[in-house]
Amino acid sequence: MDRKKITVILFVILVVSLITPFSFLGFFLQHHGDSTYHMNYKEFHEKYDNGDLKDGDKIYIEDTFSDLWYDNATEYSYMTFESYDEYRTASYGYDMGYSQDVTGEFQPGDCVVVEVEMRTVTMPYGIPCLQGHAVSLDHTD
Repeated sequence: MDRKKITVILFVILVVSLITPFSFLGFFLQHHGDSTYHMNYKEFHEKYDNGDLKDGDKIYIEDTFSDLWYDNATEYSYMTFESYDEYRTASYGYDMGYSQDVTGEFQPGDCVVVEVEMRTVTMPYGIPCLQGHAVSLDHTD
C-alpha cells in the first residue's frame, strides 16, 4: 500500500473512534430517560400511551384543575385537568392522584404545575411497569 492510502485509512479509523463514543452516549441518553418536558395533561397522557417517556424523565404538567377532591379512605387527592376533560372515560373518573390532601390549598379552576418523575416499578408477578410519580404540586405564576 502506498503512503497516501495508509494515511486515509488511519484518518477514517481516527474519525470513527472519535464519533462512536458520542453516538453511543447520545443513544444511551435518548433511551434511558433524564429528559425534561413541559406539557399539559393531555399531551402527557399521549406521550405515556405512545411509550415516548423513559425511566428518569421529568415532566412539568401545566394545566388547570377541572375537578379536585380528597378521599379519606385512600388518603389521596384526586384531580382532573381541563385539557383532558373530553377524553376521560367515565369508568376511571380521575386523571391523577396525589398522596396528600391538597383541597385546602387548591380548588377547581386553579392553574397548576405538577412535577412528575417517571420511574420503573415492579408490579405483582414481577411485571415491570413505567409509572409517573407526582413529586410536587404548585400554582402557576
